[in-house]
Order: sequence, then structure tokens, then C-alpha cells
Amino acid sequence: MLRIQNGTYSVLIWDLPTRLFHWLLVLSFSASFIFAKLGSEFIDWHLRSGYVVLALLTFRLMWGIVGTRYALFKSLNLNPQDIWRYGRSLVNPKVNDNLTKTYAGHNPLGSLMVVFLLSAIAMQAVSGLFMDDEIFTTGPYSGALGDSVDAVMSTIHHNLINVILVAIGFHVFAAFYYLFRKKQNLIKAMFTGRKLEEGIVQEHQIQHSKLVIALVVVIVAALFVYWLVVLNAPVIEEWY
Repeated sequence: MLRIQNGTYSVLIWDLPTRLFHWLLVLSFSASFIFAKLGSEFIDWHLRSGYVVLALLTFRLMWGIVGTRYALFKSLNLNPQDIWRYGRSLVNPKVNDNLTKTYAGHNPLGSLMVVFLLSAIAMQAVSGLFMDDEIFTTGPYSGALGDSVDAVMSTIHHNLINVILVAIGFHVFAAFYYLFRKKQNLIKAMFTGRKLEEGIVQEHQIQHSKLVIALVVVIVAALFVYWLVVLNAPVIEEWY
């Protein structure tokens, strides 16, 4: 339903599945990171929370194809010139071009961050499948492709996390920058799904969250990860 406050439209932009994905990813990724830092006695929980992250990313990959308007990957603006010009408009407000407008969905820089974070966290989760701490536990695919692959994946898993944390820091900083500098409450929008900003009009609104389709996608994602880490995980024979 469209709401109007002080003459400005409050428009539904982010569907419920996208919002749930966002906050569940925050929780599961944070849990996985914390469990890893707590020590070897929590390594099983680190793995389990990592599987949840992998399931969420699998859902988001499919939702980016069959989801609502602004959840679709094709709605992202990844044109390098647009990204550069939009970045300049944030640093120098005097820059006057069409990219200083309010975006209903992701702006060019936001589009870039979405692709980077999803790709990086996916690589972090996949590399974890090949990990072997040589003491307590191993990932389900450790040894499946040989020691050289495991070594590469281990290097990725131990170092990519630092890049991801920096990117998350930029992401959080950007959210507060928009809140205090541009008066756009992106954080609230990711809870309510609604944006209340000048330049967003009734035609931008999505009509519903496609909940039935989302439920099917959730089931498919969960079954895929179960197959991946349980049913399809190879049994590696060890010789002593």
C-alpha cells in the first residue's frame, strides 16, 4: 500500500525476502566470524554457521533472477562511468549531473558494493569447504581436489576475511553517511522495505514480495546446500 507523509511518497522498494536475507546474512556471517575467533571448541559451530551463509547466498543468487524489481541483478547499475561519476558527486556535491538524483534501488556505488560483497562472502564460504585445521575438523571437500587446491583455498579463507571486513566497514560508513549527510535513512528502509525520499514516486513501488516464489527458492537453496555438504561430500580414504 502506498503511503504519503508530508506530501512525499513512502514507497515499498525492498521486498520481505530481500530484507530477511540481508539481516540473516549479517547474523550468520557475524556468528561464523565469532565462532572462528572463540577457538577450536567452537569450530563445528563455525562450520554450521558457514553452511547457513552458503544457503543464504544460494537463495540470493536465485532471487536475483526471479525476485522483485530491485532485487534483480539486472537492476544493478555497474557501468564504470556511472560508478565514477556518482562517486565524484558524493565527494564533490557541486558536481551537477543526473547521477546526483535519488535512486529507488541501488545507486551505482551501491550496485558495485552488492556484487563485491556477495562475491567475496561466497568465495569465503566456498573456500571453507576445503579447509583442514589438521587437528580437530575438516571441511567436507578437504582433500577432494588435492593438496594444492586445499592450500590455495586455505590461503583465500585466511586472508579474504580481512578484505571483507574492510568492505563491510565501508558499507556501514556509507549507510551513516547517507543518513546524516544526505538525510536518506537506508538502514530503516532495510527494515521496513520503504523509502521516503524526494525523487521516489508512486511508479517506483513494487506491488508485492512474491512470497510463494520466495518460499520455493528457500527450499531449493536449503536442499542444494544439504546435498552439497552432506549427500555429495566425497569420502576421502586415508592411508597410514
